[in-house]
Amino acid sequence: MIVSHQHQFVFIHNPKCAGSSFRSQIGHLHDDPTSFWDIQTNEHLGLPQDFAHLRLWELQAFHGDLFARIAHYRSVVFVRNPFRRLVSSLSEHIARFRPEFAFETLDQAGQREVIDGILGELSAERLVADFRYVHFSPQHWFISLPGQPPAWTVVPISDAPDSILPGFDALGLPRGASDITNQTAYSCRHLLSYPRLLLFTLDFYAADFALFRALGLPDRFAALPVGHELALA
Repeated sequence: MIVSHQHQFVFIHNPKCAGSSFRSQIGHLHDDPTSFWDIQTNEHLGLPQDFAHLRLWELQAFHGDLFARIAHYRSVVFVRNPFRRLVSSLSEHIARFRPEFAFETLDQAGQREVIDGILGELSAERLVADFRYVHFSPQHWFISLPGQPPAWTVVPISDAPDSILPGFDALGLPRGASDITNQTAYSCRHLLSYPRLLLFTLDFYAADFALFRALGLPDRFAALPVGHELALA
């Protein structure tokens, strides 16, 4: 998260949505005493927490004064097609926390076995308690509290580099570079043809799909990426 009290804006870092690319351009404007970055110990929980990717209820519960102060600031949170975001999250998780799998060397059957294992580990409880799984968090956790409208300006991004540019507009900043840096070691996009992964996405992220439709986002942000429709046929 990036907070600028001088410029009165907040950028909420929904993981795997070009947030690192965007914050690299605006990070110098962060002027809150708390550094919302890296893994830090949550003093209230006594657990390590990914401060870069605070979910909305965590911000409200553990940084209540700041949450109230920034409520009327200009804001932006990026969102992404849930299918593409999940495979990007898998790439990140495997590269950072499961190098023993040597995933890129496995054949299709081996890769799908690894993916099945990781998907079987995902639950709301694990996502909350274990910072290693924060990238799998539903996107609505970064956007709104239960029963409330979105707290931030929502900007949908795609693979097009210029899709992040409206983020600068939302914060009242001059437009910066349109580059999106892929931080993952290798791509898992070929997994978009794996039916189990697609069915998992539809179920686990059902609330994200519903929110995107309610916000009136373009259909491609709540649909299977073009070219993979037959995987669910």
